[in-house]
Amino acid sequence: MLVEMAVSSGGFEVLSCGDGDTALELALTHRADIVVLDVVLPGSLDGLAVCRRLKVELPGCFVIMLSGRSLDSDLADAERAGADAYFVKPVSLLELGALIETILPKPGEPPRFTKSARLSLRHYAG
Repeated sequence: MLVEMAVSSGGFEVLSCGDGDTALELALTHRADIVVLDVVLPGSLDGLAVCRRLKVELPGCFVIMLSGRSLDSDLADAERAGADAYFVKPVSLLELGALIETILPKPGEPPRFTKSARLSLRHYAG
């Protein structure tokens, strides 16, 4: 809920839900530019599964993962799933908002990241 409030206060349209299946459906239906996912989600799809599907079905989507898990293997799992950024909880809402503002272009501007930049972007918080 705090993440949703922080992002929407930045003027972004925010769609939220409580499970992985709905998250995937909303992202695909609305052609999301950015999806912020918790690694652990109820339903048949966890955050990593949603991320993998988004990278295939909506390849331009930037995926930010949130997790309470901070082991190297957790980050590696997110990287293999295609995550573009990974925040360890508790998440700095200022850092998350700044990342989102960097990614999303202002009206009339081209995107501010390229495929190669997106692949190299990783955010470690802890």
